[in-house]
Parts: sequence; C-alpha cells; structure tokens
Amino acid sequence: MDAGALRDLWIAVSPDTTKLTSIVREGDARLRAAQGQLSPQDYGAAVGTIVRALVDRYPQTAPPATFRVLVSPLVLWIWVGGLLVAGGGLICLWPAPDMARRRATAGYAARVAQDLGRA
Repeated sequence: MDAGALRDLWIAVSPDTTKLTSIVREGDARLRAAQGQLSPQDYGAAVGTIVRALVDRYPQTAPPATFRVLVSPLVLWIWVGGLLVAGGGLICLWPAPDMARRRATAGYAARVAQDLGRA
C-alpha cells in the first residue's frame, strides 16, 4: 500500500495453489487416520513435519501468481468531506448566544415572580 494526497495504490498478490490442494488433502486424510493411534506429542510432531515438507517444497515448484493493482484517486477528499461533516455537526451542537441569554432571562423572571408571590 502506498497512500498519498492524490491517490492510494494497493497491490495484492494471489498465488495459484491448486497444485498443492491434492497434496494437502492426502496429508489431511493420513493425519485423520493416524489421529487415534498417535499420542498428542507424536501427532503434533507429525503435523510439524508435514508442514515443514510443504514449506520446503513450495519454493522448488513455485506456482504462478496473480497481481492485482488498485489505484484509488483523490481519496484525500473523502477524509476532507468527513472532517467537514464532523465540523458541521460540532457547529450545530454549539449553543447560540441568544439562547443562553433567553435561559438567563427566563431564570431571573421566574425568580422575580417567585419572590413577588411570597412578598
């Protein structure tokens, strides 16, 4: 991934592992058959040996790979738009100055009315 102000560049690599599928299925079948016959330690060692053999074999017969390149231009404007929306929301939540005065005036009027009612 290469992100920038004008574009984002993504590259994905997908190797074709269909040739290894038959080998993996055969190994799975053998492991399932041996699972009840081996102790947990021996079973773990067998799995490790099989995985190591697959890893060692992979570079010798490397499969073809598909490269996918995605270019997303002007992604920066999505972030700018999100910040603009968030800023607008904060402005809308900010109390208006005349509302603060109205609340204060209403509070004083209620108190004066209460005081006059008692006197």
